[in-house]
Amino acid sequence: MVKKFDNWNDLFKHLEQTVELNLPTVAQKIANILKMYVRENWYDKYEPLYYERTMDVLNSITVDKIKKNGNILEVEIYFDKNKIEQKESTFPLPEGYIRFHHHMSIDGSTTYGNMSIAEWVVYWMNYGQHSPLYSYDGVHFIEKTIEWTERDKYHIKKLKELLEQNGFRCTLR
Repeated sequence: MVKKFDNWNDLFKHLEQTVELNLPTVAQKIANILKMYVRENWYDKYEPLYYERTMDVLNSITVDKIKKNGNILEVEIYFDKNKIEQKESTFPLPEGYIRFHHHMSIDGSTTYGNMSIAEWVVYWMNYGQHSPLYSYDGVHFIEKTIEWTERDKYHIKKLKELLEQNGFRCTLR
């Protein structure tokens, strides 16, 4: 059934409500793609021998509530530092090995510079870090997620599909 509108404001309001209702579905799919890249490029690359995984970084990926700024709707997908627990490790180690705490500095501090180590962990995983103690290259899961989104235009195609399910006729160019 075709919905009829008496004026442009009613049409715009209905369109905005439809997008707002469906935007979380689109954002959750993109968050799942980010989780896939984190899992494939970090967690699945090796099995640690001297610490146990918490999976906190993977589980910290969060889709925020929709924010409205004028006629713009936004939803943020982010790593929630409050879901990345900072605690001392009790993992049994061979004598002479350095203990790596969970999302903390080796000396037990929870911050570096002006940021929580939990925030740095995500940064270092994505971009790499090159300390004399332990260094590695980043795996760029954030960039890979952005590239996937832009290449596949998932967000545009999915919103088009959802709008069409709600009675709008859409054309992508």
